[in-house]
Formats: sequence, C-alpha cells, structure tokens
Amino acid sequence: QQEESMSPIIQNTKFKLRIPFPVKEERYKNASLAKIDFLTENQEKKLKAWLEDPRNFLYCQSVYGVGKSYLAAAIAIFFYEKNFPVYMFNEHELFQMLHAEEQEGRLASWKIDLICGNNIVIWDDFGSTLTHGKNDFKDNEKKELMFQFIDSRYNCMLPTIITTNLEVQQIGDLINPRISSRIAATENLILEITGNDKRQEGK
Repeated sequence: QQEESMSPIIQNTKFKLRIPFPVKEERYKNASLAKIDFLTENQEKKLKAWLEDPRNFLYCQSVYGVGKSYLAAAIAIFFYEKNFPVYMFNEHELFQMLHAEEQEGRLASWKIDLICGNNIVIWDDFGSTLTHGKNDFKDNEKKELMFQFIDSRYNCMLPTIITTNLEVQQIGDLINPRISSRIAATENLILEITGNDKRQEGK
C-alpha cells in the first residue's frame, strides 16, 4: 500500500529488495524526520510533498551545523523503511572510493555511472572537498565527475538529494554553471535552510 503512493519512477524500478542500512555514521543512525525542527512550515509542506512523489533534485542548502546531514540521514531511513534502495555517501567518502577504483585500474567515471544507476541517491556535503587537495584528485577532475553525476541524474529524473553549504549561484561560480543550471531547474525542490549551529549549542 505504501508503494502505491510513491512516484511512478520509483514504482517501476526493478529494485524492490531491502538493501544494507544506508546510514554509516553512528551519529545519524537513529535520524528521524519527526525530529526535524529547523524547517519552516512551508518547507515542511514542500518536503512532505516531495517525499510522497520523489523525483528530480532535492537541494538542501544552509550554513554549517544546522542539520543538513541529519536531514539527509532521516530521508535515507524514511525510504529504507519502505524497502526502497538508497545509496548515501558524503563527498569525502566518495572521492576516497573513486581514488581506490583508479588504484585498481578502473576509471572513476565508470564508478559514477554505477552510482547513478541507483534509484535514490544522496550526496552529502556537495562541494566540500574542493580547494582542499584531498583524495588525490585535482579540483578540475572532481568538477568533471560532479558534472557527470548531476547531468546523469538530471536526465533520468530519478530522486537525488544534495546537501551543501553552497548556494546554487556559488555552485555555478565555483564548480560549473552547467551544474547550477540543472539544479535550479523549476522541477527541482530547493530548500534554503536557516538556523543556528547545533554543534555549538550542544545538540
């Protein structure tokens, strides 16, 4: 009965089996949408509508510490409990994995294609590793892989959750205007979240 209310894009996938728990970080393993207290009433309404018919991008942007990663984990668990496959990662973890692929003689772009084949994908902390020189990838290599991911997910219209500290315009300036153009498309949901740094409040 739950599946009947979900997006046809999700319903028609072949992957209906329960997959390993999508949230790796211990801090977020009990994340729940019921505990989200930093969205406005209008944002809560829009998020609820998106969750009932998930497709295209859900772009969550705020300053540090407001709760974006917690929200991403809560969404992952929400879908997991409905037996819908979720692939969730943060950016640092992704580029570590892509570097390991290249060390094994495989192309990072090949791994991105595999990731894009999942029907629900969550990229946490989008853009956070740029300018840091981490993971043995140069920024221009990262940017091309990021565009490959965004372009693929945009074209297939599958539900994709992005959390980031970067505003859409900053994405265009820092990474690639082709990325910001796709994210800013009218069919996507952009949540610009305000609030205090919960880490500093001891929450």
